[in-house]
Amino acid sequence: MQIDQINLLALIFQNIVFVFIFWGLIIFTHRYYKIVPLNRRITLKPILICSVISYAAYFYTMSINLSNQFTIFIEPQNLLQYSLIMLLPFSFAYSIFKYRLMDTELVIKKSLIYGVITASIASMYVILVLVSGTLLGGITGENSSGAISLIAIIIIAFIFDPLKRFVQDYVDRFFYREKSDYQKIIKEFTRSLPLKNRKDEILDSVADTISSAMHVDKIAVVSFENGTHYSSRNIDAEYCNFNGKYSGLISFLEKTMEPQSISVLKEEGGPDIDKSGFEYISDAGIELTVPMILNNKLVGLINTGKKLSGKNYSQDDLDLLMTVAGQTAIAIENSRLYDKERKFYQIQHELDLASKIQIEWLPKENPVIEGYDIFGVTKPAKKVGGDYFDFIRISSTKTAFCLGDVSGKGLPAALLMANLQAIIRSQVITSYSTAECLKQTNKLLYSRSGDNMFVTLFCVFLDTDNSEIQFTNAGHNYPILLKNSGFYEELSTGDLLLGIEPSTDYNFGYQKLEKNDALLIYSDGITEQPAENGEMFGEQRLRDLFIRFKHKNASEISSEIFNEISNFKSGIEQYDDMTLIIIKKTD
Repeated sequence: MQIDQINLLALIFQNIVFVFIFWGLIIFTHRYYKIVPLNRRITLKPILICSVISYAAYFYTMSINLSNQFTIFIEPQNLLQYSLIMLLPFSFAYSIFKYRLMDTELVIKKSLIYGVITASIASMYVILVLVSGTLLGGITGENSSGAISLIAIIIIAFIFDPLKRFVQDYVDRFFYREKSDYQKIIKEFTRSLPLKNRKDEILDSVADTISSAMHVDKIAVVSFENGTHYSSRNIDAEYCNFNGKYSGLISFLEKTMEPQSISVLKEEGGPDIDKSGFEYISDAGIELTVPMILNNKLVGLINTGKKLSGKNYSQDDLDLLMTVAGQTAIAIENSRLYDKERKFYQIQHELDLASKIQIEWLPKENPVIEGYDIFGVTKPAKKVGGDYFDFIRISSTKTAFCLGDVSGKGLPAALLMANLQAIIRSQVITSYSTAECLKQTNKLLYSRSGDNMFVTLFCVFLDTDNSEIQFTNAGHNYPILLKNSGFYEELSTGDLLLGIEPSTDYNFGYQKLEKNDALLIYSDGITEQPAENGEMFGEQRLRDLFIRFKHKNASEISSEIFNEISNFKSGIEQYDDMTLIIIKKTD
C-alpha cells in the first residue's frame, strides 16, 4: 500500500513537471515569434530547436515509463532518447559562446572569486564564533553552555556585519569597475555636452569619449540632420558618407531602433534583411552600429570597431553606447535649434539695419511748394518694405513725384527699391518727359534685377509755372485726380510694369490743376487690405473717403484714410506695404 502511494506521488510529480515544461515551451515559442526582434532570433534559435527536441524526448520517455517503469532497464536502448534531453544545456552553452550572450570570462572569474571570498568570510565567521565562545566560557566557567554559544553568535553577528558589507562593497567595486567608470563618464559627458553648440564639436566629443572609455581605435559618429556630418577615428570618409550603399542598414535600424552586431547580421541576417549595407560597412572593420534616435526617428549612427582588449561588447557597453547615442541626438537637435535661433537674430539684426537704411532713403520731409499742399507717407508690412516713394526737385519750377511697388517683401524687395531709387534719381534730371524717364529706368532696371523681380510705378512731373502735371503709369494702381467740381478721373496713361521687357516705349499724359484740385497716388496695399471676413478695402471705399474729406489738408486726409483702414481690418495683420502721396493745389 505504501509503495502504491509513493508511485502515485511520483506520477503526480512527473505530470506537474510535464505541464510546467510544456507551458514554458509554449511561452518561449510565443515570445520568440511575436516579441523577439528578427535579428535577436538568430541567437535564440538553437535553444528553441533543442528545447523542442528535449521536450519530445522527455515526453517519449515518460510515456514508456507509464506502461512499464522498468522498461529502461529491460531495454537500455530507450535511454538513447532520454539522453536527447542533454541537448538543452548544450544549446545554451552554444548560444552563449557563439553569439556572445554573456561575458563568459567575467562570469567565470566572478564565480571563482566570489566563491573563495564567501568561503573565507564563512570560515572567519565560524572561527570568531568558536574563539569568542571559548573566551566567554573561560570567563564564566561554563564551557559547554548553549546560552554562551548563542551570546557569542549574536556578538559576532553585530561586529562582523559591517566588515561583511565593507568586503562586499570592495568586491563589487573591483568586479564592476567598468560599470563604475561608465557611470562617471556618463555624468561628465552629460555635464559637458550642453556646453557645446556646434555640431562638429559635439561629434568630436562623442568620438573621443567612446574611444577613450571603451578602448576602441575605430569609431565614426555620423549625423543625418541637414546632410551628412561625421567625426571619425581610423575609419575612411567613404564609410561615413551614408548613401545608397547603406539602404539595407538604414532601413533595418529604422525598424529595430537597437544596437546591431554587423558580423552577426552579415552572416545570419535572415531572408527579409537587405544585406547591402552590412557587407560594405563590415569592410571598414566596424563591429557594432548604434542608432541615434530622436522622437522615434533615426537621426544618426555611432559605429565602432572591435575593442583593443579583444573582448566582446558587454551589456554595460551597449547601455553606455545607447545612453551616449540618445544624449548626442538631443545635443544635435539643440545645436540645430541654436543655429536656427542665431540665424533668426542675425536676420532680425540685418532687417533692423536695412530698415534704418531704408528710412534714410525715403524723404525726410514733405516738399514745400508755394500754392500746393503735399504729403507722403509709407507704412511697411514688415520692418523692411517694398513700397517706394520719392520727391525729386528738378528745377525751381518743376518737381518729380514717384510712387512704386516692388514685387515681394522684406530685404530682397528693399534692395531692389534702393536700386530703383538710384536709377530714377539719375533719369529724372536728364529726361525731358515722364515717358522718357521710365523708358530709360526700365532698361537699366531690367539689366540689374533678377528673375521674377519687377516694379509698378507712377511718375508725375509738377510744373508750377503753368499749374500742369505730366504723368506716366507703368502698371501701377490708377491715381485719383479729384477736381474741385466733384468730378474725378483715374490716371491710366502708360504701359507695362518696369523690369518685364528690356525695350518698352511709354506714353505720357497731361492734366491742368485748378484751385482745390487734389491728386491721390497710392499702392495696392491700401485697397487690397482684407478684413476679418475676407472682404478687401477696395478702390471704391478709398475713393469715397477721398471725396468725403477733400476739404481737409493733405496730412489730415491721409490720417482719415489710415484710421478708416485700421477700423476696417479690425485687428487683422497688415497684409502689404501701404504708401500714398497727396498733392493738393491750394490757390
